Amino acid sequence: MTSEARSQVLRNDRLMYQLAETIDAVKYYFPLGRDLLGSQAAVSNIIGRTEPDYQEIVFKCLYTWRNANGKGKGERLVEIFRGVELDKVADYLERALARNPNCLGEDRFLQSLASKIDCASVYRKLGLPLLDNNSARLSNLIGPLHIPFTQYKEALFQVLIRWRNQEGSYLKSLESLKKTLLRHGLSDTARKLHHMEYGHDSGPMESTENDCKEESTPSFIDEKMETDGPPANRALSQEQFYDIYLYASSKDTQYFLTMKQLIHRIGWKMTSCFDLELGEPVMGSIEKALLKCSHVVCLITRDDCDQDINVERTMTIEMTFQSLKDKGLSRSLIPIYCGVPESALPLSLRALRGVSIDDHDLEKLLRNSIDVSIRKKREEEFRNVSELSTHTDANDPLPLISSSEATFQ
Repeated sequence: MTSEARSQVLRNDRLMYQLAETIDAVKYYFPLGRDLLGSQAAVSNIIGRTEPDYQEIVFKCLYTWRNANGKGKGERLVEIFRGVELDKVADYLERALARNPNCLGEDRFLQSLASKIDCASVYRKLGLPLLDNNSARLSNLIGPLHIPFTQYKEALFQVLIRWRNQEGSYLKSLESLKKTLLRHGLSDTARKLHHMEYGHDSGPMESTENDCKEESTPSFIDEKMETDGPPANRALSQEQFYDIYLYASSKDTQYFLTMKQLIHRIGWKMTSCFDLELGEPVMGSIEKALLKCSHVVCLITRDDCDQDINVERTMTIEMTFQSLKDKGLSRSLIPIYCGVPESALPLSLRALRGVSIDDHDLEKLLRNSIDVSIRKKREEEFRNVSELSTHTDANDPLPLISSSEATFQ
């Protein structure tokens, strides 16, 4: 293979579109686009808006809190940081207060404080307590963000096309694209690209994956500071376990997009009913996915209640209830009401305590209910089993592990 050999995938816009469809465009459009096109302006121009300045949003929240509480409430701000698990930032503030008890009175210090935070990941969970849990005030600081889901997908496709036109349709360009996808944790998309070009019999792309697995996450001003939120560059393991199986009757609704963004922002691992493999029996696919998930979040809209019985939803609920009975789990099916009164819910869900997607405590309630230790324990057990035995079939999911008493409080 010569470096000037042409790629059949990069030359084919239809295949490029299929590749773009495998990427969560809402989550990856801006970071992946910036990496491929080299500038924020280029990706913002395609989608028709600029990405929010999350650091500025956090600064405004800190500024508003300081003006409401006074510059002498540094200890209270330390408590807020620790309450949202920003311990490194809390330590930084404590040291600054020891040197200058009135440092919060300086806007420049608040800017410095914001620069120590991974603002894109935590702006909401930090901003809400700073603004007395007033989501309307936070929304006003952020401004309108009403970009349709389909617009993100089309814009991502345009990013790939513009990148291809700049780099050329060469195999060396394709290999560069695979490495870029892996840097962003998009291993499934990178493998699809590999197989689209070289065929499914070409074998794994292990060398390329290993080259990118150890790359560090994006650095911030204080490189020693740890931030929370989902890691941006994490290659997928051989066996996937998830915190959440997200069910909805449609993925092209604002409800689904809102819940998906919330899950990704908090850092939970999720799969959904739209990620099932094609060509498999529906019941088997659902069961296989459920066995890898610790909790099921079920979005119920008015259409779900008005229409005839949804077979896939019914199967999902029934199999979840059966797993509770067989595996000893408790309260792992969480209904989310999306513009529908509780009285209109399917009978199978009325006995469970749920929450409206518009509830201002939605994130808090979900945090109290989603137990990530279940997934982490299963991942650890899978790793241990894999190391001890070479006979384990990775395609057979491990048995569900009993949940802790995670529930809405």
